[in-house]
Amino acid sequence: STLNNTVGASFYAPGAQSPTSSSIQMAGTMDPVHDTASVNVFVTLPGHSSATHYQLTTITPSTSGAQALANSALSDLTSDNWAAIYSIASSAVTSRYTESQFAAAMSAQSLPAITKASFSGSGTTLSQGGDTLWIEPVTFIAGGTTYTANLDLDWESGQWRFAGTTTPQPSS
Repeated sequence: STLNNTVGASFYAPGAQSPTSSSIQMAGTMDPVHDTASVNVFVTLPGHSSATHYQLTTITPSTSGAQALANSALSDLTSDNWAAIYSIASSAVTSRYTESQFAAAMSAQSLPAITKASFSGSGTTLSQGGDTLWIEPVTFIAGGTTYTANLDLDWESGQWRFAGTTTPQPSS
């Protein structure tokens, strides 16, 4: 789909007491099938004869980077290496917890130790609410029971970050 529209807008510059009016034109294309977009934004401030041009485009995440991070995350989860998990965690985790708070919360869980873990399928990308996720199915054994879950990564600021896991389910 394509878009092309011009609107008036008001912005507050940092520290300004009153807004500055401007004209904003957006023109671009979005391809939901391939999860890509390219948008040109033209901003014209009052008293200026020409617009400042900005181009916004999507970045296609590297799936090889996702697989490498998934490997690290699975290894670190299996060994309860909470500092390493925190270092690759998404901002949804790091903005809510310090590393020591995260480690304490994870260590306080009374879960059986994971004795074996492996990937149980191919990872796939998924677009959800404007986010790009990497979903990697895993199988692991804890306390003598085999479980399945998904290891989730989030494409954030040009890199994959560990977002968490789904709730483990005993496999049948």
